[in-house]
Amino acid sequence: MAEGLTAKQEAFVQAVISGKTNSDAYRLAYDTDNMKPSSVHEKAAELMRNVKISSRIAAYKEELAKSYLWTREDSVRELTGVIADPSARCSDKTAAVKVLNEMHGFNAPIKHDINGTITHEMAIEMLK
Repeated sequence: MAEGLTAKQEAFVQAVISGKTNSDAYRLAYDTDNMKPSSVHEKAAELMRNVKISSRIAAYKEELAKSYLWTREDSVRELTGVIADPSARCSDKTAAVKVLNEMHGFNAPIKHDINGTITHEMAIEMLK
C-alpha cells in the first residue's frame, strides 16, 4: 500500500490504473449498494481531487510509460543486431539497413505526385 493511503484508496488507485473509469473504480473499492450513480460519480471525482491519490496515479502512470517506451536506441540496437547476425537472411539484413537509413535521414526525399481536382467555393457579397 502506498504511504498515506487507506486500503480503500489504494484499491481505487489500482482500479484506475488498470483502466477502470473513476466511477467504476470507486464501485470496486467502496460499498456503493445504496448510492445513486450521481453520488458515486461525485465521490469518485472527490477522490481524484485528493492530492495523495492523484499523485500516486500520476507516478504509477509515469513508471508504466517508462517501462513500455520503445526508444530510438532500442530500434537501432535491434536493427544492428539483425545486420550483425551471421544467421540472418540477406534480405532481412538489407531491410534493416534500409530502415536505419530512413531513420537517420540518409535517403533522398521522396517525391509524391498528386493528381486530382480541387473545388473552391467563394461567397461574394454584393456591394450596394
